Amino acid sequence: MSERTFDAALGSRLRDLREQHGLTREEVARRLAQYGVATSRPSVGVTENGQRSVKAYELLALPRVFGISLEELLSGLPAPSPVDAGPDEATVKAARRLGADPVEVDAKARQLWGRSLTAERDARVGVASRSRVDQARRGHVTRQLIDELRSAGPVRPDEEPTP
Repeated sequence: MSERTFDAALGSRLRDLREQHGLTREEVARRLAQYGVATSRPSVGVTENGQRSVKAYELLALPRVFGISLEELLSGLPAPSPVDAGPDEATVKAARRLGADPVEVDAKARQLWGRSLTAERDARVGVASRSRVDQARRGHVTRQLIDELRSAGPVRPDEEPTP
């Protein structure tokens, strides 16, 4: 077998699963949206062609779209290349306060707001300054967002979306 990248192998696996389930790319995009993953038909195609890396929160949602486990999805694929960027500091701190994994917090944030916790915080604060006043405002908004995450229900990848 020739060397294939993780992205290409995963893309091929996703295409095979989509076709086995008789789904269109549009239907896959709609199903992903149920799990807080905002994507489009063209993006699904680019992913299937191995031209786009799947993010961690997408990787958690994809098996649910096809009714399989994450292990089944990844079985036999080459190891992904190391990634140097992990969850941002605000997400890690929020995860600690919620007793959850940062990837789970990121997925829940995207389900609630359509973007990461940090992006939602920055949009609400609306200021990019590093002053102490702005830092305090960012902290206050982050605590509000954590409360919203907590109120929205469990921050776990196995929870079902609300209709």
